[in-house]
Amino acid sequence: MKIAISSDNHLDVNRQDPDEIVSLQANYLNEQNVEYYLFAGDMFNDFQKTKSYFEKLNTLITGKAYFIAGNHDMLKNITFAGLENNNISDFYLHNAYID
Repeated sequence: MKIAISSDNHLDVNRQDPDEIVSLQANYLNEQNVEYYLFAGDMFNDFQKTKSYFEKLNTLITGKAYFIAGNHDMLKNITFAGLENNNISDFYLHNAYID
């Protein structure tokens, strides 16, 4: 079983095109036969953009990708109370799953 972990891509701050990056990342994860990919936070400074990114990524890969919200992901379009909701996304790892 192959597992990949990364964090802090900051696509908006680094002025990267999310559509291009998600395609490149999907190709890499598929080529490496990664079964589970965990992103440990800070894809964007906007939770909804991070959520959308992982929903799209999961349509492009053969494995599964999950994310945890980082402090930058939480800057816009989510509240702390919202993060406690178990129904945010199938790909968001809420702390209830880790307990």
